[in-house]
Amino acid sequence: PDLLIRNSGGGPLRLFLNRFPKTNWIQLSLVGQKSNSHGIGARITATFAGEKIQREMQSQNCFLGQSPAVVHIGMGEAKTIDQLTIQWPSGETQSFSDVATNMHYAAQEADSSRLFPFSEIALKKQSVAPSPNPNLTSPGAAIK
Repeated sequence: PDLLIRNSGGGPLRLFLNRFPKTNWIQLSLVGQKSNSHGIGARITATFAGEKIQREMQSQNCFLGQSPAVVHIGMGEAKTIDQLTIQWPSGETQSFSDVATNMHYAAQEADSSRLFPFSEIALKKQSVAPSPNPNLTSPGAAIK
C-alpha cells in the first residue's frame, strides 16, 4: 500500500507510492504444545531456489502495544519452498517439503504430519467456548 504523511504542525502532505514488484512469500504462525503456546524462540529454516533463509519466532512488545508472533519469509520469484524446518524450543524438529507460497500457515508442535492454513487454526480457537463457572451460573449459587 501507499503511504501518506502529514506533519502535525502543518506543512505539505507527502505521498509515497509503493512501486515494489509483487513477489512470493509465506507467513508462519506456531502453536506450541510442549513449548510455549506461540513457539517463541523456535528457529525456522526455509530452503528454496538454492537459498537458505533462517528466522527465529519472536513477538515484538513495546509500551502499550505488541506485534503478532508471525514469521514472514520473502521468497522473490521462487514458487515453492523445497524444505521448511522448524526447531521448537522443546528440541522437537519438524520438516515439510514442497510448501506452496503466498499463504499464511500454522504449524502445531504436536502434529508433525502437515502445515495447516492459518484460517483453519484460527477458526478452531474461536469455536472453543470457556467453561462456565458453576459458582456464578448455577441457580441459587451464592457469591462468597
